[in-house]
Amino acid sequence: MIGATHRNLRELVGLGLFREDLFYRLNVLQIEVPSLREHKEDIPLLVEHFLGRAAQATGIELRSFSPDAMAMLTAYAWPGNVRELANVVERVAVTCRKVEAGTEDLPDEVSSPLAPPQPKVERRRTVVDDLFTRLTVNGESFWTAVYPLYMRRDLTRGHVLELVRRGLRETRGNYRMLTRLFNMPPQHYKRFLNFLRKHNCQLPYRDFR
Repeated sequence: MIGATHRNLRELVGLGLFREDLFYRLNVLQIEVPSLREHKEDIPLLVEHFLGRAAQATGIELRSFSPDAMAMLTAYAWPGNVRELANVVERVAVTCRKVEAGTEDLPDEVSSPLAPPQPKVERRRTVVDDLFTRLTVNGESFWTAVYPLYMRRDLTRGHVLELVRRGLRETRGNYRMLTRLFNMPPQHYKRFLNFLRKHNCQLPYRDFR
């Protein structure tokens, strides 16, 4: 079985968001797959492969791309990675009525020199992102979702600080509201502040007003 993900499963296991037994069943061999723009030397081979696949499926006449067209394909950033390249080759194969496709046969996003598309960099979710979601969306308590992980040293002081910082942005520096945001009962207000002070995680409330 082959599985793919852009998440850090080891971190998710530590947070209780991914089954530990399943992780170790899957974690036999890890393969890091770079984006297409990081191995552009493979683009001509991939184009040849996708052309052959399209020819077999549809009986098209297109057999190759001109050197200039191939240079444009190689220079393009490919934010959609290999899947986008396959789609472009298939589109050209369907629309081109020649044996060799030129630059004029490429879609505008690939051939336009004036506004080359920039790769979209999707920020990867962090441990703090997942914890903040568990607290503010899933309704889990700080004492059950964060405190045990911190005491086991699965979380760092920096993680807790960032959680508190995000929460204070939501509550405009109000720590009492922060305890409610993190699903703690009102009587735990002092306990929460004592925890933050003890571990140097308390931030000045004035910075968020």
